[in-house]
Order: sequence, then structure tokens, then C-alpha cells
Amino acid sequence: SESMPTKPKKPVASASPSIISIALLKVIVPTAIVLFIAMYLSWEDPLNDRPNQTLPSNKPSPKRKDPVKKSAFSDVPMYGNEEVTFKNLPFQIKGTVPKVKWDPKTPFAFDVQKLGRPIVLQNTIVDTWAARNWTPEYIADSLETDVLEGVYRHNKAVFGPYWDPSRPMAALPSVKRLNAHELINMPASNFINRITDAGSQSEPKQFLYYAGNINKLGEELAMDVEPWNFLDLNPSSKQQNFNFWIGQAQTKAHTHYDAYDNFNVQIYGRKRWLLFPPMAPVYLYPSLHPSHAQSQVEINQTEISAKFPRYSEAEALEVMMNPGDMLYLPPLWFHYVEAMDTSISLNCWSYSKSSDIMKQAVSKMAPIDLEKEKNGIRIKWDMPWEFSWKKSSIPSKDQNLPPNSSRI
Repeated sequence: SESMPTKPKKPVASASPSIISIALLKVIVPTAIVLFIAMYLSWEDPLNDRPNQTLPSNKPSPKRKDPVKKSAFSDVPMYGNEEVTFKNLPFQIKGTVPKVKWDPKTPFAFDVQKLGRPIVLQNTIVDTWAARNWTPEYIADSLETDVLEGVYRHNKAVFGPYWDPSRPMAALPSVKRLNAHELINMPASNFINRITDAGSQSEPKQFLYYAGNINKLGEELAMDVEPWNFLDLNPSSKQQNFNFWIGQAQTKAHTHYDAYDNFNVQIYGRKRWLLFPPMAPVYLYPSLHPSHAQSQVEINQTEISAKFPRYSEAEALEVMMNPGDMLYLPPLWFHYVEAMDTSISLNCWSYSKSSDIMKQAVSKMAPIDLEKEKNGIRIKWDMPWEFSWKKSSIPSKDQNLPPNSSRI
């Protein structure tokens, strides 16, 4: 039998692709806008709720620029308001170091360092130290030792230029030590009596001072200067220290530089400083000399010899340090210091990048032979602190010196 023919089905109407796209856009676009707004608001809210929070410096906001932080000391003037007291010096004193009051609750050491020049801070955390009440008599009573080891004694007021016998040029007969002082051990009570009595003498016959790490004084005195680590600019380095200085009136430190950041705090009495920038023509001894890092010229030398023709062109700053004052001195700045009264001061040295640069500068190969004109001994070295003794005949003036060498 024949099957009945099937009735054809009506085709089902299908949606147009364009209609689907429009429908999806109507759903997706509003959703995306809502999500974007939500994300934007959720990103902003934490900053608004916590105004003290700041974005990481290495991921600045794409929506706004972080404001440039103004240094706390950017408005500090070049010179202070105090009167210059040094007179009749062979060079010019441009002015005094500015003194700035500071909030003791605010850390400031790194801001001061960025200034890059000397400044005196007042109203600092130093005013909270028990050490601000120190007197020489209190020091004598609080020392954990009866004897001070390493007291500097000299028959002249000026201590220095100092002498480092390990430097290669110390072996030359023509290099003589100048202004030599001696190191002695002295009962602490005797030392204190001597430096305080000397203040009443117009022309003392001897001058005394002591300098050493604060920990050598004992735990009681060391605790009197807590906290002090806020002055340390390089806590990870083992080459910083905190030091104690005490001496009689009229004691003076010869012009020199230190390759460290220096925060110096005046505790008792007054000290007067002269400061020279690193490029000042103060005529340093060479780095190989036993008096390296120190000037060859006396600060009050009015008759300048032909050896130092540009000394009169030097320009200095003066600062009178009173109790509670804190001086920041950048590395490599030359300084001359004198005690106006019996004086106690503290300082913190921090090893800095400038220290590394200076070390690299003086450690370059030294293509030179130093000669000792006795016993046929010549000193020969490659680095300033690496040298050896060699027996040899000294060449006469007519003979040629070895290659890459010169006669001093």
C-alpha cells in the first residue's frame, strides 16, 4: 500500500544576528558602566576614609599626580642673624650659620642631610635628654672609672695637625711632626679640677681635653643621651659612633675635615666654629701624609707664605654653639673649633656615600716612589696603605727614577 504523504512542517522563524547583538549590547554596556563606577568608587574610598594613607611612591595614582613634598628646610636662608665675632683673619667670613627651631616630635635627620650645607637646629629631641643637665662635676661623680685613659695634653692651645705614623710619607726624613701633643692617663677628678680651674687663667701653661666613645663613660652616662639613634643616617653601617668631648676653655682644634655626616650637640659651655666648603683653598696635606685631611696653614696666620697663595681667597662661615644647639656638618666640610668656656659636647658620625667616594679617590694606584735618604732604604707601594720596604741603592739626582715615579 502506498503511504500517505506527510504534511510539510512550517519553518521556525530564527532571530536575526543583528537583533541579538543589539540585545547583548543593551545588557553588557550598562553592566560594564555600573562595574566601572563601582570599581572607581571602591578605589577612591580608602584614601578618603584614611587621609594619612599615601600611595606607594613607585606606583603613582593614574588619576592624579602626587604632590611634590617640600623639604622642611628648603626655605632656610643662606646665613644666620648672629654677628660675626672672629676678627683680623686673612680670609673672608661670609656670615654665620642659620639657626632653625624644630619640632622634637618630627624626624628630621634625612631632611637636614638633603639640605647639603651646615645648619644649627634648636628645640630638638636633645632638649629631652638628661644629658642637658650635665656639668663637669656631675661627669666626675658619674663615671664608672676613676681614671680617664687617653687624655690629650699639650703646652699649646691648638691641638693638631694630628699625626698618623702609619702613612707612607711618615718615613721621609723631611716630613716632621708639628705641634705634637701627648696622650696620658689621668685620675678623672684631677682632670675635671684642672679643666675647670683653667677657665680662670688668662694664659694656662697646659691644655687638656678628652674625647672617646660614649660607652666608655659607663652605662649611667650613656643612658642620659637616649634616644640618639635618630641622628644616625646609616643604621646598617658599623662605621658610625656616638662620641663624648670635654675640655678646658681656649682649647682649639686645627682646621681639618671628616668624611662623615656629623651631628654635633653642645651640652655645656660654648664653642665657636669656622666652617669652609670642600673646595676652599685651605691647602690640605696629601692623603699619604701623616697629617692627611688637615690644613697646612694656621687659622690665624696673617703672613701667608708663597706656598699658600690662594689662602686669602677662602670663604668661611662662623657659628657660636650654645648649650642645646645641634650643628649638622656635611662630609668633607673643613672646620676649626675653639672652646670659649669649659665645654662638653656630643657628636654622632654616620658613614655616608661621600665617605665611599673619598675612599675610592685616595685608594687609586699611586705611581710614585718615596725615598728615604738614609741607609739605602726606599719605600715603594701600590696603594696608600699597602707599602713595603725594599733595600736598594738610592739613585742620585743625575740618575733617572723608575718609570711612573717622581721625586718628592
